Amino acid sequence: MKFNRIFKSVLFVLAASFILWGCSEPESEETGSISFTISSDVADAIETAGAQSSYRSVNTNNLFFKISIKGDYEAEKTIAATAGSTATFDGIPVYKRIHAEASAYEQNSDGTHNVLYTGTSNTIVIRKGTNTISLALQATGNSSSSGGSGGTGGSGSGTSGGGSTTPNQTEHSITYQLNGGTNASSNPSTYTSADLPITLANPTRSGYTFGGWYTTSTFTTGTNITQITASTGNNPTLYAKWNPTVGSILLTNGTYITSSELPDTDISDIVGIVYALDQNNEPRGVLGIKNSADPDINLQFVWAASTAPGYNNDFSEIITSHTGGSGALNFTGDTDGSDNWQKICNSDQEGTANAATNYPAFNWANNYVANIKANISDQYLSGTSYASGWYIPSFPELYYLRLNRATLNTVLNAINGTENQSYFASGKYLCSTTTTQDESIRQETCNFDPQYDAASNFIFAYPRSNAYNYVLCVHKIITN
Repeated sequence: MKFNRIFKSVLFVLAASFILWGCSEPESEETGSISFTISSDVADAIETAGAQSSYRSVNTNNLFFKISIKGDYEAEKTIAATAGSTATFDGIPVYKRIHAEASAYEQNSDGTHNVLYTGTSNTIVIRKGTNTISLALQATGNSSSSGGSGGTGGSGSGTSGGGSTTPNQTEHSITYQLNGGTNASSNPSTYTSADLPITLANPTRSGYTFGGWYTTSTFTTGTNITQITASTGNNPTLYAKWNPTVGSILLTNGTYITSSELPDTDISDIVGIVYALDQNNEPRGVLGIKNSADPDINLQFVWAASTAPGYNNDFSEIITSHTGGSGALNFTGDTDGSDNWQKICNSDQEGTANAATNYPAFNWANNYVANIKANISDQYLSGTSYASGWYIPSFPELYYLRLNRATLNTVLNAINGTENQSYFASGKYLCSTTTTQDESIRQETCNFDPQYDAASNFIFAYPRSNAYNYVLCVHKIITN
């Protein structure tokens, strides 16, 4: 009787400790659970082992099963070693690495325990909901019986809605190469085959959009995945691909920042601003941080002088046509302006030899860095891949610039200061392509005045010699 009182006191202290632990360590938003249920065959094996150890029948009321959860989360419960008895551990925070230790024993009248079976489970990572764990019991020297096995559905088996884990199942690791990003907390670091498939969450990185998880560091087409499955292979290494977004600022070292990081950045380290993304969420290019409408420059140019030898040429290689309305134009013909100056040179070799006179807008773009150094620094972009190669955008490229001008203006103002609030002046900007109107002797412009947003009349076709146009300069992004 005295022993019973002591035993109940011990059980009470254990239970109280478990409850207090739960209060002092708040549960995460997502938790998992494990339930251990004594099956009839295991209960019979424990009873048989008890009888064999003492060479007498045993009182089943004295048979107990103690389960301890250990690792990143610890708790303990003791239940009767009878069929149907269940110990449930709820509220275990997800992604805790735990294992279970168990012992089946007979409680003796003198207060001692006769341990009949012991077992240690495999280590698992807790997932949301119910979890599976394998706990095989082995007989101790106190019993001549081999006893029962925890097995699936036995005394050492944690129940799960998604099947069971076999004993000694291999645990695999996941290595994340985040490339400057921050991983999602829900992405596990280890797994077993019972956890598959694992749907991967997106990491985050300031100034970028997530471009997917890849199994190759070069982001080879076809190696991107959204889930870890059996076909992924064991112990995978996953590489996070990052794409800059519209308004991301490209630096001379090839990295991107956001405008919020500008106070720590020298303007001479800035190449330009991502102005649009293509259908694959890759940047179309960057916009230069100065243009001819800048208050410090304020220059307007003609596409071609009326006296240029090739003024009346059709320039068939750089014609762009479009259909659709404002905000939804579709383009055919020349869409990439990076080689348009060369095509003009091919068509008018005589006139382009004196570009400053005959093609002043293109001449200004060709010498973009030299033209804006005085407003930034004498060494601006010197020795970089962006010291040359700037060009007037094609009409499609100019159109994307216009669509995103609000975001781009915000970033440009942050770079250049509030005195440049009208960086995209309410005026017309040249494109490097030409139009099919009037026998191709006209070029199109985009008006950046917001009042034209409601209709497609932000597009204007002027004679190539029209002198009231500004020049934006863009550049392809160079990758090593």
